[in-house]
Amino acid sequence: MDQGAIRERRHITKYEDESNLVAYYQFNEDVTDPKVPDRIGPNHGSLYGAAERLLSTAPVGGGSSHRMTVNATGNHDFAQAGLSLDFNGSHPNGEVVVSRINLTPDEVPNAYPTSRSYWVVNNYGSNNSFGELNGIHFENIGFVSSADEATPDVFKLYKRASNADGNTWGTSLDDADIAQADVDGNVSFTAGNSVSSFSQFILTNEDGSSLPLELLSFTARHQEERNVLLEWVTESEINTDKFIIERSKNGVDFEEIGTVNAAGNSTEFLEYSFLDQDAFLGKSFYRLRIFDLDGSFTYSEIRTVFIGAGLSDVAVFPNPVRKGNGVNIILSANQSATFTLFDAKGRLLQENIIQEEFILQTQDLAKGAYMYRIKGSDRMFNGVLVVQ
Repeated sequence: MDQGAIRERRHITKYEDESNLVAYYQFNEDVTDPKVPDRIGPNHGSLYGAAERLLSTAPVGGGSSHRMTVNATGNHDFAQAGLSLDFNGSHPNGEVVVSRINLTPDEVPNAYPTSRSYWVVNNYGSNNSFGELNGIHFENIGFVSSADEATPDVFKLYKRASNADGNTWGTSLDDADIAQADVDGNVSFTAGNSVSSFSQFILTNEDGSSLPLELLSFTARHQEERNVLLEWVTESEINTDKFIIERSKNGVDFEEIGTVNAAGNSTEFLEYSFLDQDAFLGKSFYRLRIFDLDGSFTYSEIRTVFIGAGLSDVAVFPNPVRKGNGVNIILSANQSATFTLFDAKGRLLQENIIQEEFILQTQDLAKGAYMYRIKGSDRMFNGVLVVQ
């Protein structure tokens, strides 16, 4: 992977195949999923020993990016990321990469509705700062009503540093000057936008009302076979019409798979659920599109579920084991894997094909620590076996 590709993927998680990569492990997944997925192949890993994952707050997620050399003033359209930058007088004088992340960031500026994406602009040019932009234009930000189009200043522009996280957005830089009404509308900030260096950007719609619905929780859990149960809890519903359940294979392109009607108006805690009986093998991404009675909508955060097509659970016991006793290696029903044992120096000692259950004999093993690998069709486990 060359420098340009690294810059383009700095903030974007990868889903498509890449023939030049041997493996691509992602750790920015659901912390409840013990598997570390290989995004380009079947050799998934698992966490070793006491290792655990924490929920990442980094500006990283599914989306798109656009890389361009900016060595002149004027408008530059980063079309693949839905952002245009109009430079006035000075410019970065080098590469600029715009990444559009189609998620809600770890923290938002306030309680008002936000754009359905946020943007990270990385400046690799020789000029870290420049004169205030003539304009900055955002495309496909989410629902923009005709009332918003008539009063575009309800949209506010916020920024924080390119690698920042947490509640660091500060106060708004500017009010929008132009808004185009659409279910996925556009917003522009012209003169006086205060943008003279690059960072993360997000928009809010501060029309004087708070969010029409408070989504307290949204979870997705694999049940059995290809069933995934989605559950969510709301509070303070105001004119809420329905929930559209959407599913994606790559975290970017979503399809509608069901509808659940909302209560409409309520100040109580309300519980909803939906069962997807045909989830994708591998990774499935889910989100809710929450509609109000006036046709406007917002998106929930995205939840992910992994359904393996092969190896899912492994038991290795007893461990430690007394020399001479057998070690039980048990897989889930109707599953097979390759068991490989190495000594402390990494030398191969034995390799066996396991079908559901296997007993490793230890009478020929010296006391000490051994490394093992259990590799199925879509997942791999690594561990240490201690012979006493």
